[in-house]
Amino acid sequence: MSEVGEKMLAELKRIREALEGSQPLGFGKRQEPSYVFVKWDGKTVWYGRDKHEGVNRPIQERDLTGYLVNVWRFDRVDATTQEKVPRLNIQVRADKDYIIQTGFTTNFSKTFLAGLNELEPAALKEPITLVVETNEGSKHRLTLFCRVECRGERMTPAVGKGREPNELFEQAVARFGFTDPYAEERP
Repeated sequence: MSEVGEKMLAELKRIREALEGSQPLGFGKRQEPSYVFVKWDGKTVWYGRDKHEGVNRPIQERDLTGYLVNVWRFDRVDATTQEKVPRLNIQVRADKDYIIQTGFTTNFSKTFLAGLNELEPAALKEPITLVVETNEGSKHRLTLFCRVECRGERMTPAVGKGREPNELFEQAVARFGFTDPYAEERP
């Protein structure tokens, strides 16, 4: 094959690879993100909720690898107490978009935010891995933590009792430029 032919073939291969990860063009059903929740049920630590069937679906794996797209805080109104409960959303793009929803003041949120703040902003151009860890075997109440990994390196920040989730969240927003995609829709 000629040099020109090889260059054309290489360029076509590059274009095909770029298109494989993009949204299909034309008419079609828009793929909605899957909501994932963090909760220990004795067997699994993640579950998805089928909004059409109203059923929780356990997710067996403990790791989620993808591109971190956005992180935002919002208040959900508790159905029984009518109080506002702060929540954290973590949007990850993998085989599809996942929005991980967890309590804002949980150890999972704090360890996620602290680990995230250990990264350089350029690291978000690469896939990261979120690993749910538990303190199984401890005599204390079972707690879930989030370990952040990037390029095979574990982010192991110290999260003491003095580190408040608001401080960690504001640091991540300032560092990475995250925004609440629904802020204008909320009263």
